[in-house]
Amino acid sequence: MSQYEVMYYYLFNAVTDALREIEAEHVMEAKLVLIAAQQH
Repeated sequence: MSQYEVMYYYLFNAVTDALREIEAEHVMEAKLVLIAAQQH
C-alpha cells in the first residue's frame, strides 16, 4: 500500500469519526478528531 493510500484511509476514518461525533452533538470532540488527523 502506498503512502498516499495510508494517508487517505486515515483521513477518511477521521472524517467518518468526526461526522459521528457531530451527529451526537459533540462538536468539540469532532473538532479534536479532525485536528488530530491533520497533525498526524
